[in-house]
Amino acid sequence: CDDLDPTTGPEAFDACDDGLDNDCDGLVDEGGYAMGDSGRNHTCGLTCEGGILCWGMNTHGQAIPQVNDVFTDMSCGKYHNCGLKDDGSVLCWGDNSYQQCNVPAGTFADVSSGWKHNCALAADGTPTCWGDPSDGKTNPPAGEIFETIEIGYDHTCGLTPDQRMLCWGDNTYNQLQVPPGAYLAVSANGYHSCGIA
Repeated sequence: CDDLDPTTGPEAFDACDDGLDNDCDGLVDEGGYAMGDSGRNHTCGLTCEGGILCWGMNTHGQAIPQVNDVFTDMSCGKYHNCGLKDDGSVLCWGDNSYQQCNVPAGTFADVSSGWKHNCALAADGTPTCWGDPSDGKTNPPAGEIFETIEIGYDHTCGLTPDQRMLCWGDNTYNQLQVPPGAYLAVSANGYHSCGIA
């Protein structure tokens, strides 16, 4: 530690699992965030200890922290959030106007939240989506499995094991028109999607 260096001193961020005491407090890997995400007017972070802390607008209870369970993943929607617990179950909280917090039964390995819907992947890659069903955004392609899934405003995209990107839901702005090619990663937000080829 160097008390005069902001990258390794009292103002430093103590990252998860780096084995260092970056903030010079005598403790290793404590207090940081493993990941973060933002909704419309709120933000949440998955702590190194597996809790979820949220801040910002709380009109629907979306900024209520979830610290009584251990989470491995999380995602923010418009006014709601979902977290993947260490036992594979999903917990969603906040606005439930479209039943986006009514999680189907099952265990999952990944979760993604959009403005009014969510999708989760089982360990075998089978997708399950719930919430606002308009535009078919909660109806993934039949028989497909995915390695990852991402949600925009009214559309959903998934990356298959053979590197195809498939998108479904609203296509008002051609957000389902995936350019041909093999993809390594996918990201969806608002009315667009991006992929790394």
